Amino acid sequence: MMQFHFKRQTLKCTYENGLNDEGKEVFRSKTYANVNPEADANSLRQAANALFSLSERALFQVETSQTSEIY
Repeated sequence: MMQFHFKRQTLKCTYENGLNDEGKEVFRSKTYANVNPEADANSLRQAANALFSLSERALFQVETSQTSEIY
């Protein structure tokens, strides 16, 4: 029977990066690797808020992604 084997979790923070020539918002993202898979959603959001409190840019969205191996 096939099983999942956890490999890694990442945290992706999308932030506002100003306006383009047409006046539409431009977004960029920064991805952080080696995130603790046991961290809860509240802790991850607090970490993202803390990181972006050091930035001039406004945090827009926070996502996580997990990678697993199937064997």
